[in-house]
Amino acid sequence: MQIDLKRLLETETKFFEKIPPIASSGRSVNKNIGVIVVAHILPDAVPYLRILNTIFSVDVVFAKQKSINQDVFNTLKGDYNLVLADREKISDISYLKEFLNEQRDGYIFIDIGGYFSNVVNELQSVLKEKFLGCIEDTENGLHRYSANGPITFPFYQVARSPLKQNEDFLVGQAITFSAETLFRENGIILNGQKVGVFGYGKVGSGVASALRARQANVTVCDIDPVKVTHAYSHGFTPQDKDTLLKNSDIICLATGTKSLLNDDFYKIKNDAILFSITSSDDSIDTNWLAENFSCKEVSPLVTQYKLGDSQFYLLNNGNAINFIHGTTVGHFILLVQAEIVACAIKLSLEGSSGNSHSIPNEICQEIAQYWLDLFTIK
Repeated sequence: MQIDLKRLLETETKFFEKIPPIASSGRSVNKNIGVIVVAHILPDAVPYLRILNTIFSVDVVFAKQKSINQDVFNTLKGDYNLVLADREKISDISYLKEFLNEQRDGYIFIDIGGYFSNVVNELQSVLKEKFLGCIEDTENGLHRYSANGPITFPFYQVARSPLKQNEDFLVGQAITFSAETLFRENGIILNGQKVGVFGYGKVGSGVASALRARQANVTVCDIDPVKVTHAYSHGFTPQDKDTLLKNSDIICLATGTKSLLNDDFYKIKNDAILFSITSSDDSIDTNWLAENFSCKEVSPLVTQYKLGDSQFYLLNNGNAINFIHGTTVGHFILLVQAEIVACAIKLSLEGSSGNSHSIPNEICQEIAQYWLDLFTIK
């Protein structure tokens, strides 16, 4: 399918053009600020990167390798320095320094999944006053930054923004759609299946609800007792990890971290099917599995892991299955992207102290209202 660039840029560009005056309160923004972006290379990246490059100067786009639409990649590569995102390389300050332009007046780093979390302090040391800050999109990424100790640099997050809730809900729907599609392609329907969901966070709760709507018998496990009470109040049966692994025909890994440690794989019900909502390097140690189980590709998207008489199946090699079908959430993704743009403008004009910051609620409301004016049926 060819990407219709003109169609993508019309209404979306009109929407994004409203964001700078909302976030800047009419103040001018320095175009000579460099932006280094981690991004999904999907159709919505076209207008998003364009507005970032209009306001600032996008020096490099690190493309998340599990979410690249080749047509979009081909559309963008003539305008941007597109580099495949490699977490290990990006954690090396000498590698990142290759992309820094000494002529820039400052740098902002826009992240999805904590790629800069292990190198941010070194970036701050190298760039000094030119380091303007980081922005993180996801809950998983926010955990990565927080895991390194207190955040002492300019930092904004949109992971817990009210504008993000729409995306979280729709991603849950997209994950369930992709799971059901793969199951049906392999002669399996969700009706009556015992499905265990690890993680009842923003996305996991959406997946659990969508699975139940497809008549699956859903149970939930979470290490946070508060989230377990949420699941219970929503009508789901809580189970401990071992019970869920032993009883579930299908297992969804929705924690954003490694839900299952190595020995846990020995406890999985025979012939169970596993799928994840995030990248395999976050959710599953596939190298350990390959070393301890015999591994066979059943189809391009289904891998069998076998030990003795027991076996289970892993979808999409442990990577987020919604990207198989484009993970589209429609125009709702623009709300989150607009908030990221607003965060970048705030950092460029005002900076921030240490700790995690978010955009003021009144700006979120203005973004939401303008989105409603453009994209809802009157």
